[in-house]
Amino acid sequence: MRRTIGVTRQEVWLGLQRFYFKDEKGVPLPPEEGFKKIEAIFPKKQVDEELNEGADFVCRHGHCLYFEAYSTIVNVLDYWFFLWDKCLEVQNVYWRDVGETDHIKLILRTQEDLDILYPNWETDTVGGSPTHYCHFKHQLGMGGGHSIKLYPKPDNLGTIELTGTRLPDEINADVTGENTYIALEGIWYQALVDYVIFHLTGDVNKLAKLTIWIESMRTESEHRNREERVVSTDLEHNSLWDE
Repeated sequence: MRRTIGVTRQEVWLGLQRFYFKDEKGVPLPPEEGFKKIEAIFPKKQVDEELNEGADFVCRHGHCLYFEAYSTIVNVLDYWFFLWDKCLEVQNVYWRDVGETDHIKLILRTQEDLDILYPNWETDTVGGSPTHYCHFKHQLGMGGGHSIKLYPKPDNLGTIELTGTRLPDEINADVTGENTYIALEGIWYQALVDYVIFHLTGDVNKLAKLTIWIESMRTESEHRNREERVVSTDLEHNSLWDE
């Protein structure tokens, strides 16, 4: 179930209230006895800043937020494209020539592979429909930056489609409103709330354990995705996605 910014902030405050306000036996006090004090100690702006930091943390470690992006090539022989600044990981790249209905899934190669297999390909003035791509994972401004190159250079106008994982949009209730939904759901949402609570309470050990857990869930998700690709078959039992 999706939750709004306002509801998420309330969950964080409740977790903090349970941590800080307890009776002599260590039992958390009822919310009404400590909630206003927690709001004064950890005001809305501070919690929202922590939610932004936490969402970024969960997405970077969990690679859990999916995206699809499209770009139309308007100049023939354009082949090098910088990626969206929120893109974390490129999973698949597809190409479709103008006038065609089918997308071609491109094969990932390194820059070195392309240079060995197709010498002078970057200076060629004759292209074709792209079949391969290479991916530079550096941050923008370093070397190739966060970008992809297509091989061969497109000799026709067309569309690139990318799928992968991304960073979240900024959480800002003052701009979008208290009822704006948080992008993360399920276990990733709970990881976000836990991160903010552990970070604000200074619980380093729980933060470390949370990081390990997020990364283990990422690994499990990646394994499941690979297994689903392998078992996807056509009517003749030929593997469709085994790579």
